[in-house]
Amino acid sequence: MADTLSLLGLLLDFAGALLLVLHRFPALEVTADGRSMAPPQAEPSPQERARNLRRYWRNAVATRAGLVCLCVGFALQLLGFIYPDNGTGATGTTTMQRHVSFAAGRRHGG
Repeated sequence: MADTLSLLGLLLDFAGALLLVLHRFPALEVTADGRSMAPPQAEPSPQERARNLRRYWRNAVATRAGLVCLCVGFALQLLGFIYPDNGTGATGTTTMQRHVSFAAGRRHGG
């Protein structure tokens, strides 16, 4: 189960990163009212404004979905690490329990 959670988290992280790369943050190109952020600040035509609005909302939704995928993916990977399998699975294989330890400020020798 832990490996499945980690794999699912990794896939969600990949999907989230891909969404963020393909659909940049929407405020960088157009505004929420359909105006372009390009230097000529003339009033856009109705067709151009509609196209800008579609692009703005498509990018806004894709950006939020990418961020949600990243957050959920990291949470699933963390759950898979914190709660490892402790016994036999459905296939009869065992998973070794992971232990995390560190020595903070411990000195060795004399």
